[in-house]
This record gives sequence, structure tokens and C-alpha cells, in this order.
Amino acid sequence: MRVSLDGLGQAVDGDVTTTGAICIATGGGYLDEGRMVLRMGDPTTPCPLCGLEGKVVEGVWHFISDGQPVAMDGALVDCGCPEGSNRVVAPLGEMPPPRLPAAGCRTH
Repeated sequence: MRVSLDGLGQAVDGDVTTTGAICIATGGGYLDEGRMVLRMGDPTTPCPLCGLEGKVVEGVWHFISDGQPVAMDGALVDCGCPEGSNRVVAPLGEMPPPRLPAAGCRTH
């Protein structure tokens, strides 16, 4: 079950965006159900609509992990799409399936 803050689900590694990109969490300082949490500044895979990698540009300023605000459901993602049209999807009560490592990346 996701952490809820102000009625919104906390975003984690593997969540998708409204355009279909996959969120990639980069900080390991705080986990939610064993998943790295998504923070402001974390990237996404290339956006299926515009083709550009996205970046999470919103977070909760009173919830910090590894020095960055934690992203919640609805956090804005900046890519090449019109501003405000790409957002993190992190519904309460649902967790995304584990994200597979990118091609060429090794896991230990």
C-alpha cells in the first residue's frame, strides 16, 4: 500500500506518467514497500508522445528524501509536451510492477 500524504499517493520507481513514460527513481534513502520513492529531479523514460526524456519538476517541500522533495500523484513532469499535460500517476492503494533494468545495465 502506498504512503498517503494530503490524500495523494506517494510516487515510486516504475510509476507511469499520463503520457505513458515510466518514472525512474534515483535516490535510495527512503523506500515505500521496498521501492525507491520518486523525487523532484528524477527522470522518466522517453515520452511516447514527444520522444524526449522527462524530468519530475514538482515535489512536496515538507517531505524530503536525499535532499529533494518527494513526488506525489499528479506531480508535473517536464518533457517536450505542452506544459501541464504530463504528470505522474501514483494512485493510492496500487503499486506498479517492478521496473526492469534498462538494456546494458547490470544488477548485482
